[in-house]
Amino acid sequence: MASNQPFTVMGHDFIVVGRSSRPVIPEVLSKAEGEVFSLLVRRLTKAEIAEQRETSLGTVSNQLRRIYQKLAVGGRTELLAQVEWHED
Repeated sequence: MASNQPFTVMGHDFIVVGRSSRPVIPEVLSKAEGEVFSLLVRRLTKAEIAEQRETSLGTVSNQLRRIYQKLAVGGRTELLAQVEWHED
């Protein structure tokens, strides 16, 4: 997939971005969920996301659950399967 080519996952638009770029955050996500999404697509674990955001593991788990619900995906694997990265 070429750089900045849009694609859709379960009705939500995404754009392929380089690892040095920020992913496009779906508008349906809150600011906090968008921050978690950004770390998730970089394949950080829940514990790493909690550490980065200086929050509890439980908070991250709740935010991930809401992200998956809003994007209508079954979980991390399904979401990550739809996100592709290109190397600059």
